[in-house]
Amino acid sequence: MHHIVYASSSYKILPTEELNGILEIARRANSANKITGMLLYKDGNFLHVLEGEKSIILSCYNQIFDDPRHHGIITLLNEPITTRSFQDWSMAFISYDDLSKTEQTGFSDVIALVNNVDDETISNSQLIVRSYLKGLMMI
Repeated sequence: MHHIVYASSSYKILPTEELNGILEIARRANSANKITGMLLYKDGNFLHVLEGEKSIILSCYNQIFDDPRHHGIITLLNEPITTRSFQDWSMAFISYDDLSKTEQTGFSDVIALVNNVDDETISNSQLIVRSYLKGLMMI
């Protein structure tokens, strides 16, 4: 089992419809390839967690890296894991640009996941997500 966490920026602010289209395609592909994770989006910036078998995750990441819709990709983690941190989601998604966090489907689940983990057992990817959300003052 492996995970990759990266941050990137879109070349333009993506409208909700385009984000939803990307998400729909990603969820289908992720389900077929047993990839789990989450995608956070705010003001044209992404934080993305991918979890799964190493060869599949690396192939997916290479496709993402070559996607012309974003740039400035920074790999934050690329390492083996023993368990998935986001095992319940083919791709959890939070866009803070369009909806308040109380209206966002699944938002409270993600917040609970990263906030209700003991600091001694939190995974590296959960720690990054928690820090990112705190930095955006989403939690």
